[in-house]
Amino acid sequence: MANATLTSAPVSAPQSSDIVLETRGLTQIFGGLVAVDSVDLQIRRGSITSVIGPNGAGKTTYFNMIAGIYRPTRGEILFNGEPIAKGSKSLGPHQVTKAGIARTFQNIRLFSNVSAIDNVLMGMHCRMHSMPWHAIVRSKSQREEEFRSMERAYELLDYVGLSGTARVAAKNLSYGDQRRLEIARALASDPKLLLLDEPAAGMNPRETATLTEFISTMRTDLDVTILLIEHDMKVVMGISDHIAVLDHGVKIADGSPEEIRENPQVIEAYLGAGSAEVIARLSGESTAVAQEVSTDVSNG
Repeated sequence: MANATLTSAPVSAPQSSDIVLETRGLTQIFGGLVAVDSVDLQIRRGSITSVIGPNGAGKTTYFNMIAGIYRPTRGEILFNGEPIAKGSKSLGPHQVTKAGIARTFQNIRLFSNVSAIDNVLMGMHCRMHSMPWHAIVRSKSQREEEFRSMERAYELLDYVGLSGTARVAAKNLSYGDQRRLEIARALASDPKLLLLDEPAAGMNPRETATLTEFISTMRTDLDVTILLIEHDMKVVMGISDHIAVLDHGVKIADGSPEEIRENPQVIEAYLGAGSAEVIARLSGESTAVAQEVSTDVSNG
């Protein structure tokens, strides 16, 4: 997917802590429904961490709290050691983005009638310094910032493999290209933590394999930490340093891919109780059978 080398934008001095994001007792209640229940999780700097679980487990709700879309009912979120969500002091989405967290969505949310390049430029808004009157009078600082932003936007499109689509309306791009454009727009805000909500959803096997490789490359190229929601277990097991599992809003497991693959509680959450045979399959006794189970889990 990546067609060019892209360097990350200048950032502040490195943080001393190895933990880039931490959630403590994070809880979200909608009426009488507890969507996320007291989730504690630490995301290590530079890692790829996946949050998995059956449909309705609370994964996207968890993302929405981190992104500032939902204010947690209880608990707190720390980003680089600083609280970004705790009761009435929770930051809004634009403030979270400016702090250094960007996201994509399970259902693509591009500006469909706007060109690819303009979609990426919109992702840079939180990093712009020019005031509206600068644009009116076309000040030198505004023109210089506009030039730098346009240059960066073209670099990002090239990086995700969309260099020939700059002037194409987002709605006219293929599904896979729209997914890549959404990632480019998220990267435009120069995040240090990137939330990817089911980036492989709707992709064919070849597109999924390309995306998986790209996510690993992006982590290295851009020095970005990645938090991922994904149903495709081949992607999750192949790319993750760490995996957390939610079930009915509760974190039931937390560990390496190997630990999660062999965790009976995880197998039960996906495939039901009494699945000892399935546990053996997921342990890798047979590639063909493991693939079959991976498909079962993805569709669960």
